[in-house]
Amino acid sequence: MNSSVAPQSTRRLGLDPAWRTAAVAWVVSRLVVAAAYLATKSGWFSDFAVGDAQADHGLLLWDGTWYRDLLDGGYDAARPDMQRFFPLYHLVGRAVDAVVSNAAVSLVIVSNVAALVALWAMYRLVVASGFAERIACRSVWWLAMFPAAASLTFAYSESLSIALGVVAVWALIERRWWVAIPAAFLVGLSRSVGAMICVALCAVAVEELWSAWRRLPDGDRSIGALLRRRSRWLAGAGATIAAPAVAFAAYMLWLRATFGTWDAPLESQRQFRDGWRDPFTRLASGLFDVVTGDGTDVFNVAFALVAIVVIVVAARRAPWWASASVVATLVVALSANNINSLGRYVLAAFPIALLLALGEERVVAGRDARTVRAINIAATTASGLAMIIYCLFAWSGRMIP
Repeated sequence: MNSSVAPQSTRRLGLDPAWRTAAVAWVVSRLVVAAAYLATKSGWFSDFAVGDAQADHGLLLWDGTWYRDLLDGGYDAARPDMQRFFPLYHLVGRAVDAVVSNAAVSLVIVSNVAALVALWAMYRLVVASGFAERIACRSVWWLAMFPAAASLTFAYSESLSIALGVVAVWALIERRWWVAIPAAFLVGLSRSVGAMICVALCAVAVEELWSAWRRLPDGDRSIGALLRRRSRWLAGAGATIAAPAVAFAAYMLWLRATFGTWDAPLESQRQFRDGWRDPFTRLASGLFDVVTGDGTDVFNVAFALVAIVVIVVAARRAPWWASASVVATLVVALSANNINSLGRYVLAAFPIALLLALGEERVVAGRDARTVRAINIAATTASGLAMIIYCLFAWSGRMIP
């Protein structure tokens, strides 16, 4: 299943290549964000920033202030829009705050530790999916250096949600139900769109069932035979797939019991997204606006186009669960008049990292090792520069990450 061997020096040192790759990518991505933040201290930045400038908030920019308020005081009946922020992230932050005694620092710690776990788990997931370790390594780097991955350093819930999502899919593939089910449940408590992980989980299940169907003897190929042979697996997979939806429902029921209504998160999202819209015409209108000189959606359109190109280029080699997850997330993210933060939504569909690695693999196919390495470094560097631009626009108030 694994056609590549990790560097021998790593193995001689007894280092897990997954942790080694994750740690290096994690450090580099944070150095990139630090470089961007240092740039905000330059004189030109004050002229570049607008009224909603966030540089003074550091890593607690934009949504981070909401999470800080939730950590400090919990949900407030007088502010129903707070309920659109699902509870897991600030509750974990509150547990860390019991030791650290600083809300902002606690949230940043949770985000960055979860990001490291997500990178490690991504390596494991890609290998478990049957790909070579070089693809796993590049997937980790893309997850760390995707421009919107700057949000994995911020006081945002994406790091925790992605870490749990990667672990859930990996554990489902590995049939580790005691990990898969609770991880999937917690994903549903992490973000309002956390239940989207069900798309990847369902696709994994479909792939497994299709493979099992093809392995059945010709004389015994029936639905009944498949169910008999896979009954235990179906029970575990079914519980894993249902877990995020159960978590979502549990949060809605808690809101109803506590505040008398359960639909505040949905109403807040509807208002924030300015209503729903056909994703195809929304992308077309955004592209038209950018081409005609309106830069409001330039980042969002760019992320959407990158995702579409990567989906197409990697389609032949990508597993169903990876393509299905990214496609579903992109459709949902584009189905609104306000498509702010689209890059972060695409990143939350973490299989985008695998698709990027597979697309890159197609580009370097047939080239010598030195050229491949040069292309990998160039791609990572370019993405890092884009991450700096992403951060500067976010801190300047010109773009909502």
